[in-house]
Amino acid sequence: MKSLVAVLVLCAGIAHAQKDTRSPLEAYRGDSTFGPTICEFKLKTALAQAEITRGGGTPVGEPADYRGCIQEQKAAIQKSYEAALATVKKPAARQALKEHYIAVLSQLNGLPPASDEIRIHYMKRQNDAKAKAEDMWTRFEVEN
Repeated sequence: MKSLVAVLVLCAGIAHAQKDTRSPLEAYRGDSTFGPTICEFKLKTALAQAEITRGGGTPVGEPADYRGCIQEQKAAIQKSYEAALATVKKPAARQALKEHYIAVLSQLNGLPPASDEIRIHYMKRQNDAKAKAEDMWTRFEVEN
């Protein structure tokens, strides 16, 4: 898990070092797809660190700040959404893009599990949120 997070961080650093040549829609699609994934990994890391601590061990590395990640990704996605929206002309496509944006924000907001949530219910809720965002993107593609 730790090595996977390190690879993601390294890839993100390489991507930021290069000039972004994506269109606003491509940038939004990338941000709205990978932003929740990055925060999901940080949440899983935080949960693993908490489990190690509960077991009497000492977690390695910095504490994973999944809440900060969610806020950062929401800001990044909003910025790319606004740029993408400016390129969309058809009213139905603009509405579909807005619905996708709302679905992604809901997906991010729903990442932390409820304190009394059973794991299987949490996993279903997360899968449903991902599927809804994917459905909304497909609708946008059809309308655009």
